Amino acid sequence: MKVISKILNPSGFFPNNVKLPVLHYVEAFNPNGPLAPLIKSLPLPKTDPVFGAKGPLLECWNH
Repeated sequence: MKVISKILNPSGFFPNNVKLPVLHYVEAFNPNGPLAPLIKSLPLPKTDPVFGAKGPLLECWNH
């Protein structure tokens, strides 16, 4: 499986660590695989799961 490692600069959208990389497992999720309908059917959380009611993640997900 191909893995891409990338260091993200602070953006303010989510907490990150500039010393540890984000690992992207390229083929870990197949958007046409057997679990895709289940994942697509899950509702978005009512609040940002990290920052709560005033967090920016839900706004990012809506765009």
